[in-house]
Amino acid sequence: MHEDLVERIRSANTPIEKDRKHGNMKPRMSQPKSLLALNIICPLLILLIISVLTRYALLIYTTLVDPVVLVLTGFFNFQIFGNWFQILRHRSVLPRGDVSGDMVASISGEAWCSQCHIVQPVRVYHCPLCNRCVARRDHHCFALGVCIGQFNHAHFVYFLGHAALSCCIFAFFAFRYIHTVYDPPAGDYFFPVVLYHYIVDGTADGCQSVVTFLFNFTLHLTVSLSGFCGFNVYLICRNRTQYEFSRGRNVVRPDRSARVFGPYFPLQLLIPVHCPPIKAVNLEKIV
Repeated sequence: MHEDLVERIRSANTPIEKDRKHGNMKPRMSQPKSLLALNIICPLLILLIISVLTRYALLIYTTLVDPVVLVLTGFFNFQIFGNWFQILRHRSVLPRGDVSGDMVASISGEAWCSQCHIVQPVRVYHCPLCNRCVARRDHHCFALGVCIGQFNHAHFVYFLGHAALSCCIFAFFAFRYIHTVYDPPAGDYFFPVVLYHYIVDGTADGCQSVVTFLFNFTLHLTVSLSGFCGFNVYLICRNRTQYEFSRGRNVVRPDRSARVFGPYFPLQLLIPVHCPPIKAVNLEKIV
């Protein structure tokens, strides 16, 4: 997979003499176990949220008897899990080197990773949580338990987009369900008000409380996921990553979005398939 990238990295990693003055030789500190546990807890939490939303989507279907609910539920579950699978499958980690110990980069201007024992090309950064170097590293996503980089960034954007759209549609049908079954006053579409009625005066039942909570929750998720998805699209169009953006680094060539989305962008919006391997890794100079 990604033969051109692997060949470039391997050809750059030739053993040479040690040099204690090199800045990248300091060993990195190990990460707290609590951070590593998030890689397991957060994906399980995402699965729980998806299962709960799917369960109540089926409840809404049985009440509204609208086949669109079933079709959209199946479509978005397919998209979300399909892109999640592609994100995990096409990780952007680089192969480890065969040389042990501290080494000096043999190519001027490129850093040496003492953890992976490889020369780091431009825009390759080491993730302390994955303990691997990642090509065009954007960030480490705790929610999905994987680093986002060159080869899975597009699927991450598709994941965010479909998740935001699915939350928006769920909120719409949840609103219809509440209006059809309970027809409450305007204030009772807010969860704190419904929870008060459920606990204090008993005018709201448990199902209404849960559906109202999910209605409010998915509205917030729609705004959050849409904003995060738009921010990622903006950075990709500017040929930047979150890692570089947070450090104020700019790229010489700002318009290289095709390197991330590939040639089959419209198809990937409908089917979570991976584009053909990118022949050239995006290694533009950072200024």
